[in-house]
Amino acid sequence: MAKNLDLKSLNVWFITDDKPGHLNQLKGLESRLSVHAKTQSKWLSVADNNLSWLSVFLKRLPQDCLTEHAPDIVVGAGHRTHKLILALKRRFHCFSVLLMKPSVPVSWFDALIIPEHDSPPNCAHILPTVGVLNNVVPILDAKQKPANKGLILIGGESKHYQWDENNILDQVEDIVSKSPNISSWVLGNSRRTPISFINKLKERSLNNVLIVEHQNTDRTWLPQQMSDSGKIWVTPDSVSMVYESITSGTETNIFKMDCDKQTRVVKGIERLLHKSLVVEWPNLNGSLKDSVLWEAERAAIWLIDRYRPTSQDVKTRA
Repeated sequence: MAKNLDLKSLNVWFITDDKPGHLNQLKGLESRLSVHAKTQSKWLSVADNNLSWLSVFLKRLPQDCLTEHAPDIVVGAGHRTHKLILALKRRFHCFSVLLMKPSVPVSWFDALIIPEHDSPPNCAHILPTVGVLNNVVPILDAKQKPANKGLILIGGESKHYQWDENNILDQVEDIVSKSPNISSWVLGNSRRTPISFINKLKERSLNNVLIVEHQNTDRTWLPQQMSDSGKIWVTPDSVSMVYESITSGTETNIFKMDCDKQTRVVKGIERLLHKSLVVEWPNLNGSLKDSVLWEAERAAIWLIDRYRPTSQDVKTRA
């Protein structure tokens, strides 16, 4: 374990393209790094720091990157972050980390954390993860979760699964009518959910289902609902929410949806089913593996262990 390592304070710079999914991954790693090592964080957006490959080669940096407190570690997520990460690495000789499969050679980075559904190369400096990192902290004691409350999360049209509105509505009705241990359900939708779905759901008059539409929630709503639920059902197209649900420690179940082709997302969901980390409808009482999936925690420990040997040999910074 990396906890309580005798490390000096780590100056960690997080490079973001401001996409919510990438921000969530970076926030999850930042949170766990701060538990295992004394860290100071700085955030930079590529929207404010657009670089050319020539600037990377010449070690030219934007003004707000020129500081007396140079980074020890620089971490990014998203293809647009590649150039700034590599420019900082060249200028400051810092440890470079990417939370994805890069569009440039993997050897250009010191460490990569890549979801296994992206088929990462088998390299010592690459950590394959089950899904992407997230900022959810699991509740490890099931007794702390109310067993009589359930959560349903609905996505919508995607390139990975066929959206069959009436079929999903039938599954929702089947789930809430055949789960006697759950007395109340909260159902949340997403930006991709057609308006017609909510209208048709209301027509079915499911008295034990409270509908909360996405425009009426903030970023704290979903983690709170997950921690307050004893069972969660998610449409598999909402892949980030599937992994967040598993991480929360709550029993996670997925709707049955057909797919046109075996995309990386579909393959990732199939791996979860094979590993018994989720159960698929119509199985309402499946047996899940009693294991904790907390990839941000595992990634933080692995990253510190990867960084520690190199920190003894850091070159003199320019």
